Amino acid sequence: MQAEPQVRHLLLVGGGHSHVILLRMLAMKPLPGLRVTLISESRETPYSGMLPGVIAGHYDRDEIHIDLGKLCRFAGVTLIAARVTGLDTDAKRVSIAGRPSMTFDVLSLDMGSTPDLSVPGASEYAVPVKPISSFLSRWAEAMEAIRAGHVKHIAVVGAGAGGVEIALAINHWVAQNITDKPLLHLYFGSEQVLEEYPDKVRSLVTRQLTTTGVRLHPGTRVKSVAVDRLTLHDESAWEADLVFWVTGASAQGWLADSGLTLNEAGFIAVEATLQSVSHPDIFAAGDNAHMTATPRPKAGVYAVRQGPYLHRNILAWLQQQPLRAYVPQDNFLSLLSLGPKQAVGSRTPLTIQGRWVWQLKNYIDRQFMARFQKLPDMPAARPAGLLTQLDQQMQCGGCGSKVSAGLLEEVLTDLGIDTEKGDDAAIWQPSPGKVMLHTVDGFRSFTDDAWLFARIAVNHALSDIYAMGATPVTALALVTTPLGRPALTKMLLSQMMSGAALQLSDAGVELVGGHTTEGPEMYLAFAINGQGEAAALMTKGGLQPGDQLILTKPVGT
Repeated sequence: MQAEPQVRHLLLVGGGHSHVILLRMLAMKPLPGLRVTLISESRETPYSGMLPGVIAGHYDRDEIHIDLGKLCRFAGVTLIAARVTGLDTDAKRVSIAGRPSMTFDVLSLDMGSTPDLSVPGASEYAVPVKPISSFLSRWAEAMEAIRAGHVKHIAVVGAGAGGVEIALAINHWVAQNITDKPLLHLYFGSEQVLEEYPDKVRSLVTRQLTTTGVRLHPGTRVKSVAVDRLTLHDESAWEADLVFWVTGASAQGWLADSGLTLNEAGFIAVEATLQSVSHPDIFAAGDNAHMTATPRPKAGVYAVRQGPYLHRNILAWLQQQPLRAYVPQDNFLSLLSLGPKQAVGSRTPLTIQGRWVWQLKNYIDRQFMARFQKLPDMPAARPAGLLTQLDQQMQCGGCGSKVSAGLLEEVLTDLGIDTEKGDDAAIWQPSPGKVMLHTVDGFRSFTDDAWLFARIAVNHALSDIYAMGATPVTALALVTTPLGRPALTKMLLSQMMSGAALQLSDAGVELVGGHTTEGPEMYLAFAINGQGEAAALMTKGGLQPGDQLILTKPVGT
């Protein structure tokens, strides 16, 4: 009989370009025994190359976003919509805001960069281009303010590729939609735009900027930002009702305390194999990575090219096979949008411009997005590792299927839940003059996010008590975790019980006990005890024509 493969946990942080490519490749060729979790602040990830097109009005929001939920379901990957706040490399543990931490066997980081808002007033009054999801919300508000005539001066700070494309896109949208156009200013510290581009590209883009009315301010550095103006380092002040911040990126702040080796700018130093130079079981790609042997500027093209190498090398590391070096190309076709459906492209020594160049860029961008928006039909993937590497206990449906007492006690103790009594039943005395109500409700998991699933299950069970006009007081939990090795079971149980404890605490309900077992899939139910005034209880049999039902939140949320 062939031995089951060892189950390992691959934890992905961030939904960047490299990770979406890795996810698609994992779906097409999964590794047996590999359990994969993606933690992303958003359930969608935007393709940055199409952002100027959204601003200019050439695309709508959905056309530039990848649905991470759909992609993760396709790949058999658990998606956790949450924010990572820290990394303990010694314990191989990632901290998550508002949730229990998660452990890993292999970690990959592709969460991009954050805008450098260290200039006084920038974080309060400027609109940073990243994260793109927040930027698009702010841009929608900006469009309304411009339409209403509240904006006379627009400032874009930064004249790299991103700043130039954003400025031209805004300028095009304004020209197409506003009669009394506000003035658009581009501020940058260099003496010319696009310093790292060929002279001919700079010349073409500069001409596009000036002929369309963008005022250029070369050699200027912003000293501070206020609600209606910019102050430069020469102390001159310029009106600015809207400020868009497209300057150099900075690294995620929590990386500084992670124990990883970082470069001077705080980005993760990686080998050519995309492994951390200090921790070979941790990989990084995209903007949050710094390639020590072959440094390159932050650009989406490198993140896209890194994706297949990241996939291959992580699987090779897990299988103790040789890894392959990623060597970034020195010369590639760079395509910049010029506002209207025109673009300029360059690949040394060639420079091209025109409407057909935009059409080429549009074709390339849409082909890339189609790989994730039009996923092929695949058989439903069994969650990796759930039915392998079982604990050394008799796997039956009776007492032998219980989660071990020690593991359960560890989880509950970490959550601050009293485990000292340990009696077989909880004792509860209802208030004098009140009647007791009992209900039980639960269901199988409909999401891989155990923390969110538990919160929903709690609300579902509590609603039975609320519906009768009573007050829930105590709860018993009936938990089934998927079969798996102890480390994975503990992590899943921690996520589930943390979500349940949070939701019960918010409702003022005490968790007084329960039963935990292992089975083929995740299941959660709660027996709720409540109390109320007998005369005030609302029953289905008491409904009369003309009675009104008041909804306190939208149905289905």
